[in-house]
Amino acid sequence: MKKLVVLIAVIFAITSCKENTKAPAVTGDSSHMIPSNTRNVKTSVKSSGNVTVVDKTKSTPAVAQDLIAFNGLEALKYIELEELKPGMSLEELQNVNIKANQNMESTIRESGDGQIPIYEITKSGFPMVDIYYSADQVTDIALTHKNATPPKMIGIGNTYAELLSVYPNAKAMGSEIESRVTVTVNDVIFTLNAHHGINEEYDAPLTSRIKYLTFR
Repeated sequence: MKKLVVLIAVIFAITSCKENTKAPAVTGDSSHMIPSNTRNVKTSVKSSGNVTVVDKTKSTPAVAQDLIAFNGLEALKYIELEELKPGMSLEELQNVNIKANQNMESTIRESGDGQIPIYEITKSGFPMVDIYYSADQVTDIALTHKNATPPKMIGIGNTYAELLSVYPNAKAMGSEIESRVTVTVNDVIFTLNAHHGINEEYDAPLTSRIKYLTFR
C-alpha cells in the first residue's frame, strides 16, 4: 500500500514539472516582442510555410509636391535677366540691362567638349548663368545655381524622382563624354550628378539630383 502511494506521488510531481516548462500563451499586443529596429517600418511581408520573411525593398525618395515644368523665360525673369533670350545676337547681349549686383564677362569653359568661349553672369558673386554662342548669336543658356529658378519650378537641386513626377516619360541617357547623365525634354537638357559612360538609356538613381540645366 505504501509503495502505491509513493508511486502516485512521484507521477504527480513529474506531471507538474512538465506543465511548468510550457511557454506562456501570448495574448493581446505582441509588438514588444519585435526587435526595435523593425518596429513601425512599412515593409511587405511574405509568408513561406511557417516562416515569415520581411522583404525590405528600396524606397522611393520623397517628392516635392506641386512642382511645375521648367520655363526658361520665366526663370530668367525670376533672376532679373528678362532681356536675355536664346537666339539673340551678341550685340543685343551686350546691351542687356545688367543690375548693380550682377556682372557679365567673357571666359573660357573647359570640359570634356574642349575649351569653349562663353559669357558668364554672376549675381552677388555667385555663378548664375552661362551663355553659349556661335558666330554672333546666342545658342544655349545654362542655369548653374540652385536659386536660378522659382521655388516651385523644377530646377537645380531637384531629384531625378521629382523630374519624373513632372515629366513622366523622360529618360536618362549616359554619355562617353565625362560619363554625363542627361535628361532631354523638348529644348531643355537636365544634367544629373550621376555617371554612366555609355551612350545608352540609363536607369539613373532616383536620388540623383539636377546639377545644371541648359535650354535654347
